Amino acid sequence: MKGIPVLILSLLAAGGVLLQAGDKGTRKTLDRVGFCTTPAQIEAIVEQAKKKEKNELSKTTQRVQKVKAIAAIAPHDDHLYAGRIYLAKDVLVLYEYDSGEAPYGPVKVDHALRDHITKKPNKKYHVISSAAHAQEPSIEAMIPFLQHENPYVKIVPIMVTEMSFEKMNTVAAALGKILTTYIQDNKLTPGDDISFLISADTVHYGSDFGYSPFGLDAGAHDQARKQDIEIGKKMLSKTVTKSKIKDFTEKVWGEEIPWCGRYSIPFGLLAVQKTVKYATGNKIVGVPMRYSDSYTLGVLPVFKAGIGITAPFSLEHWVGYWSIVYGTPQG
Repeated sequence: MKGIPVLILSLLAAGGVLLQAGDKGTRKTLDRVGFCTTPAQIEAIVEQAKKKEKNELSKTTQRVQKVKAIAAIAPHDDHLYAGRIYLAKDVLVLYEYDSGEAPYGPVKVDHALRDHITKKPNKKYHVISSAAHAQEPSIEAMIPFLQHENPYVKIVPIMVTEMSFEKMNTVAAALGKILTTYIQDNKLTPGDDISFLISADTVHYGSDFGYSPFGLDAGAHDQARKQDIEIGKKMLSKTVTKSKIKDFTEKVWGEEIPWCGRYSIPFGLLAVQKTVKYATGNKIVGVPMRYSDSYTLGVLPVFKAGIGITAPFSLEHWVGYWSIVYGTPQG
C-alpha cells in the first residue's frame, strides 16, 4: 500500500500555547488514557465498533458511494465514546515533528508536502511549532484509525487558529493554490493520492461547558441534538459553497455554540473546496454519514484493553459527533 498523505486540520486549543521551535523527532501521545496507543487496543475498538454499528455501516456504505471521497469531518473525542463514529491568531500552525507516536509504530510526516507548504514564498500565513502540536491531542484520535486501514499512511497536521471569516477565506485560497501546484506537479488525484481530514467534535453541552440554553433534562438533550443535526445538514452538506460556510460561522460563532470545529471546519471546507476547484475544476458535495453524541452512545465495552475515558457522560455533560464525507459527485 502507498503512503498516501492526509492533511489533518484541527483547532488550536483555547487558552493559548507558546509558539516556539522544538524537537523534530517523534511527537509523543499526549492523551494516553482516552486514545489507543497499541495495535491490540485499536483492533479491539474497531471490532466492537463494527458490532455496534452493523446496521449503520450498511447505510453509510450506500451513502458514501454517491461521491468520490476526498475529505471528511470526523470526531476526536475519547475512543470509547467516539470510536463508533469516527496563541497565535490569523495563521496556520504546521507540524515540526518528523513523525508522531502511534499504535503500529510512528506515523511519518510527508516531508515533501509539508516543505512545499512551508517554503519561503508561503510564510505569510503560517508558523511552525512543535510546542503547539505537543499540547493539542485532537489528531491523536484520528491516527490509530488511519493506520489501521493503511499502515503506510503519512500525515501533514495543520492547526487552525482564530481568524475572521474573510481572513479565513483568503488564507484558504492561498493554501488551495499551494496544494494545487503540488498536486499538479506530482500528477496526483485528490481522494486517491491525497486526502483531507477535519478533526472536530460538535456541541459540548452542559454546565461543565457553560452551555445549556435548553436546560439539562432529556428534552434539552433532544433539542441540542436537533440543533447540531440541522447545522450539519443545512450548512455542511450537499454542494459546498462559500455562503453556506459563512452561514455556519455566523450560526456557531454568533450564538457562541461551543463546537470544537468552530475554526477547523469552515477553514477546512474552504481549503478543500478551493483546492479541488483549482486542481480539477470540480465542485465538492457533503454526504452526512452519522450523527450521535457521547450520552446516546455511552462507551464501547472494551474494558480489558487498557484504555479509558477522560470525562463523564450524562445529560449534564455530553459531546456531539458529526461524520460527513466530502467528494465529487458520482453517477
